[in-house]
Amino acid sequence: MKQVNKFLDGLTMYRTVLYGLFIIIATSFIFSIAKIIIYPITALAGSLFLMITIGFFVHRALAYLFKSAPSVESWLITVLILFLILRPAQSLAGYAVLALAVIFALSSKYILTFGGRHIFNPVAISVVTLSLLGSSEIFWWVGSRDLFWVVFIVGLLVVRKIRYFDMVATFILVAISSYLITRGLSSQSPALLKNILTSGPIFFFALFMLTDPQTSPSVRRSRIIYATIVGVFYGLSFRLPPLYSSPELALIIGNLFAFFISSKYRLRLVLQKSVRRGDYTYEFSFLPTRPLDFSPGQYLEWTLPHDLTDSRGNRRYFTIASSPTEQDIKLVVRIIPGFYSSFKRALLAMQAGDEIWVSQLLGNFILPEDNNTKLVFIAGGIGITPFRSMISQQIDNSQQRDVFLYYSSLSEKGFAYRQLFNQARDFGLKPNYLITGRDIPDGWDSRTEQRQGFLSEEMLKSDMSDYQQRIYYLSGPMAMVSNYRRLLRKVGIPRNQIKTDYFPGF
Repeated sequence: MKQVNKFLDGLTMYRTVLYGLFIIIATSFIFSIAKIIIYPITALAGSLFLMITIGFFVHRALAYLFKSAPSVESWLITVLILFLILRPAQSLAGYAVLALAVIFALSSKYILTFGGRHIFNPVAISVVTLSLLGSSEIFWWVGSRDLFWVVFIVGLLVVRKIRYFDMVATFILVAISSYLITRGLSSQSPALLKNILTSGPIFFFALFMLTDPQTSPSVRRSRIIYATIVGVFYGLSFRLPPLYSSPELALIIGNLFAFFISSKYRLRLVLQKSVRRGDYTYEFSFLPTRPLDFSPGQYLEWTLPHDLTDSRGNRRYFTIASSPTEQDIKLVVRIIPGFYSSFKRALLAMQAGDEIWVSQLLGNFILPEDNNTKLVFIAGGIGITPFRSMISQQIDNSQQRDVFLYYSSLSEKGFAYRQLFNQARDFGLKPNYLITGRDIPDGWDSRTEQRQGFLSEEMLKSDMSDYQQRIYYLSGPMAMVSNYRRLLRKVGIPRNQIKTDYFPGF
């Protein structure tokens, strides 16, 4: 499992989905050659080639027409999902339907929008449109029994990456219950249940479409409600001509709920300046074209179009380092020479006045409303960014909070924002700096807040007599977060008092 996690950590969320779809499609090609599935390899290859070709040109044309930042992963994921749903073409009419499906889906991302964000899942709205036009090519062939295990295993890896297990599990439970109850429970129900799970699209739908972060809620409680709504309509059987019950219609209904309760927008940011904040740590300050309402600790999806994009693409998730009390939006990243991606290379090359796009305000790594709640912040490396946002707001609002900060770095040069954190002492912050490498400055241990080594059980107990009553916030490399979570559990901290900062790709 550690190797799986390490592999997934090296991929962005979109690349994980994209590679997962490639695996499913490659498996279908192999099964076609082996005569395991009914569609000939020529139909599969021809349909896929046409859809990708149409998608490429439509995507480029729309991005140019609407002056939008293009994303390779987004349009390609849409096309691949459509390919796995629609019947492979074996006639000119069939190819025309596939072409229309791609055009409908990609166009919806630019036309059916609000605040620069599309409202509906593009695949679902395209398939519903085809249904209204009387198409009979909507087959969901990816839900066949032959492809069940590859869809299930690959889909689980996707959900493992984005951490939406709660939403997926809720949907599947509600969808099955709705399906069985509305059709009447009987002795045939167990066989029907098996058929639903292994010979239908429920897992592909849940693992690859329901989880679309662009059209689903960002807050956990809302995601559960969203999954429940989609599950109920997924299981129902109804006819309201010209609309009929279908998986895609259930998702469209859920998208409407997500749209009305979520902050969905796409925002353009203009670079003001960039400064170095420590060893390999850079801060980029952007001005938004309109105000951004967020809570300290939340993160955004950042899109930076650039040439020679590497395998990780042009989109990343980064925490907002600035406070809501500041006018600019700060992005803080760690860039090590010789080890950075094309995204970070393009970021370093940005000049004042250059633009970047943000969307999908996400994250529940936020402070409790009660200022009297005692807290502990544990940060490693670039994981200091959400705490920088929280502490800056605390200073600007003259807000008193009892907070211990444990900030670790390999060397003294790796610590960022020490002046800010020391200033926050007047508002209840107790900063502690831990050097975990071998480069220890002379006299470093002369002050109690300057220490060597990793945070330990003894340190927690000696620093805070009430350590078991505090809420702990952990942010940093996944290995560090996992190790400190185990440490906190070992000293008796309940799970509900430990909050970890997670976002699907960086």
